[in-house]
Amino acid sequence: MELVRIALVSWYFNKVWCCIFEYIMGFSSGLNNKL
Repeated sequence: MELVRIALVSWYFNKVWCCIFEYIMGFSSGLNNKL
């Protein structure tokens, strides 16, 4: 059961990290377009 929880947590953090990374990239590219 512990293994399943670890896999779930790592998958969740992977999804969150991808969302944050895409948000930062989109934000910086939007800034570049404005300048």
